[in-house]
Amino acid sequence: PLTNRPESVIGHWLTQFSSMPDLVDFDRDGNNDWHFGDAPGDTVANGIWTCTAGNELHLSSVPTMTTLTTIEWRCRHLASSGDGAILNVDADWANGEFADLKVRVVHQADNWQSVLLTAHDGVSESVLSKLEGLPDEFLDLRLVVDPQSDVAMLFVNGYSLGGVTYPTRSQVQSTPTLFITNNGADAEFDMLSVTISEALP
Repeated sequence: PLTNRPESVIGHWLTQFSSMPDLVDFDRDGNNDWHFGDAPGDTVANGIWTCTAGNELHLSSVPTMTTLTTIEWRCRHLASSGDGAILNVDADWANGEFADLKVRVVHQADNWQSVLLTAHDGVSESVLSKLEGLPDEFLDLRLVVDPQSDVAMLFVNGYSLGGVTYPTRSQVQSTPTLFITNNGADAEFDMLSVTISEALP
């Protein structure tokens, strides 16, 4: 899984929060790439989106992510309250099933941060990867999902937590979603990138 092979990029979306992300059309298809959830857009200043509890920033046209999917983002959770800064992704959307994956960055009471990759199988949520004792600062995160082998790999500040096999669950809605959000104390994000690719023959 996750072998080093040349790739062809199918789709790429990026916001660096230099402006309101819901105004960005990075792929130049004539449509805004991102939209906020029901809550207001919070504050974007100095290249940082400060996300209050419950707000969401969604990729507007989410692909099925049935080929290699790479999501990169930078964030931090500002205080020890709630489940932290969250990436939610419905990957590997095919044949009535999908991978319900979340990455949480959680500020701990000792002022360190922890990162967790979890998956929900429709009955319960399990922790696939975890890293603790991270500094109280922006973390560089990368999630690589390989649907051909049902493997996900999380990188934190360039360090790989190793490939893990994820479960799938029955689809509970008509289309997949991909969004960042926050639960509890405020979180800050300063970049989000989504790349869908496939290996060349």
